[in-house]
Amino acid sequence: MAEAKHHQANYKGWLYKWTNYLKGYQKRWFVLQNGLLSYYRNQAEMAHTCRGTINLANAVIHTEDSTTIVISNGGTQTFHLKAATEVERQKWIMALELAKTEARKMVDAESDEEDVQQPDKAELNMMIHTLSAKLEDLHTCNDLIARHGQALTKTLSELESTHNPTEAS
Repeated sequence: MAEAKHHQANYKGWLYKWTNYLKGYQKRWFVLQNGLLSYYRNQAEMAHTCRGTINLANAVIHTEDSTTIVISNGGTQTFHLKAATEVERQKWIMALELAKTEARKMVDAESDEEDVQQPDKAELNMMIHTLSAKLEDLHTCNDLIARHGQALTKTLSELESTHNPTEAS
C-alpha cells in the first residue's frame, strides 16, 4: 500500500478511508501539500477530481490504534484513515504534524498581514469538490435505499399474502 513519497511537509501515498457503513474503508490516494490533505480514488483522478480536502492548520490529529489515524478540523470534517502498517501510519503522522505546523505558521503570517481574511479561490474550489463528493455519496445511498426499500416492500407484501390467505377469500 505504501509507495509514499516524503518531501518536507509534502507526502503522497495510499491509505484506507472510512467512507460509509455500506462501503466501509476504501483504498484512496492521498496527497499532503501546502497544509492540505486531499484524496482521490486513484492517482489518475488527480488531474480532474479531488474527492475531499481537509485543512490541517486547525486540525486535531490523533491515533486510535496501531494503524488508524483520525483527523478532525473542528467538527465540520473528520477523516478516519487506516495505514497498511504501524510504520506507515507513523510516517503519515510525522508528515501530517509537520504540515500542520507549517500551515499554522502560514495562517499566523497571513493574519498579521490582513485584519479580515476572505476564503481564496483554491479553498472555495476544494470546498466545492468536498461537497460534490458528499453529494455523490448521498445519491449513492439514496439509490441503494430506494432499491432495497422496493425489494423489502415486495417481500413483505408476498409474506403477508402467504400468512393471511383466509383474509383474501
